[in-house]
Amino acid sequence: MAEVDFANGDNLYFGNGAVYVAELDADKAPLGERFVGNCTLADVTPEPNVIEKRNRTGSARGVFFRKSLATNVFLALSMDEATKENLQLELHAGSSAATQGAGTVTDESIGTAWEFGLWYPLDYKSLSSVVVEHVVDALDVALTVDVDYKIDLVEGRIMLISGGDGAAVESELLKISYSYAAVTGKVQLSVGTQAVQERYLRFVGFPSNGPAYNAEFWRVAFEASGAVSLIQSGDENATWQLKGTVLDDTEHHASMPFGRVWEK
Repeated sequence: MAEVDFANGDNLYFGNGAVYVAELDADKAPLGERFVGNCTLADVTPEPNVIEKRNRTGSARGVFFRKSLATNVFLALSMDEATKENLQLELHAGSSAATQGAGTVTDESIGTAWEFGLWYPLDYKSLSSVVVEHVVDALDVALTVDVDYKIDLVEGRIMLISGGDGAAVESELLKISYSYAAVTGKVQLSVGTQAVQERYLRFVGFPSNGPAYNAEFWRVAFEASGAVSLIQSGDENATWQLKGTVLDDTEHHASMPFGRVWEK
């Protein structure tokens, strides 16, 4: 009786896992690894760079020589969590601290070219104790909040309301005084200032079925591969799409220049 091989359901792979990225130091060594949160896609795509020659001595023109010169490796990630670090990668952005100390402002002006119904930014955010005055016959006359003007205390903006009791007039000099609170621990991203964002990437596998594998890639040049949806249609959450080119790191990993995958 002939031997029969049977498929093994234990080898069917239903992949899950955690993705971590790390910035690189000047010597291309990874710094601390950051968990990127829930990912719905983590693909690795090798693409050989192949030369083929076709036989032109006959009408069939079949391939008579084929050689792989090199292999490119690409990654694709789809991330669910809108952390500032994930947005930094998606927006090709630099990162800096957005802070302010506490203080007070007296008689700030938004100029005389203002119009009713438009928001005008003030010099600080996180406001309190706001007093708005306009100048009438060389006298400072107070305006009333929600009658003569609206104030966005969080973002630090003011809008003048047409027809208020205080009878402010467009192009009239306004004086805005307020207190502002200290703001710490906030980050601002300078969109589009980072052309190439190079990171180390680690994958730790926790499959629902099948063998468990881990992977790491020493140097990955990431770039955005989709829109950043500040508003999205439907009921699904926004996702952040990244593609990455795995760079050759023969200098530090001669036998595995792109990365490695190993069974847990």
